[in-house]
Amino acid sequence: MIDRPDDHFDRVARVFGAGAQDYVNAFMDLTAYDQGLLAFLNGLPANARVLDVGCGPGNISRYLLEHSPELRIKGIDIAEGMLEQARMLCRGAHFEHMDVRDLSLWKNERFDAAVCGFILPYLHPLEAEQLIADLSRLVHQGGKVYLSTMEEAPTQSGLKASSNGKYEPLHQNFYLADMLSSMLTVNGFTITHTSRVVQPDKNGIPATDLVLVAQLT
Repeated sequence: MIDRPDDHFDRVARVFGAGAQDYVNAFMDLTAYDQGLLAFLNGLPANARVLDVGCGPGNISRYLLEHSPELRIKGIDIAEGMLEQARMLCRGAHFEHMDVRDLSLWKNERFDAAVCGFILPYLHPLEAEQLIADLSRLVHQGGKVYLSTMEEAPTQSGLKASSNGKYEPLHQNFYLADMLSSMLTVNGFTITHTSRVVQPDKNGIPATDLVLVAQLT
């Protein structure tokens, strides 16, 4: 049983759609995540096909294209407001509305790599496991996956207020590195990079973001 509101994904779509401009204002600068993103790009073919899962306003897609303009990027997100921003801010990529839980329906799509930037907090661990299993099928052998999430004990998961207090609370799930590493390993991935970004949260308390890059072996 998944312990969260039944309308969780409707709430996620509503909150992130309404808050898309606030998200753009706060999170388009990814300089703090250079280490992990550059590790992901290292060795990736110039014209690689990349899937951006939970693309938001296209911040990661834009970063990738700034460093490797010939990448062919397809982004998916559940929030229409985020997709509108992504299409304006990252014209070199293609974006479409899709629920990450529907990736298992894709039978013929294949990618050289995939990025999942901060979508995991909104997925139950069972859904996170399914996502990684889907990526192991969608990514070519030798392909890469980039994951970023808030690193905290799973016991701290629950209903959390938005960072600026303007939007309704959302259920968030927290993960530790060994949990995600295990999910990746079971699905045939080898961890090639681990880094952490520590920044103050809305209360000024240091919060840790975890970044993992893995290769399908």
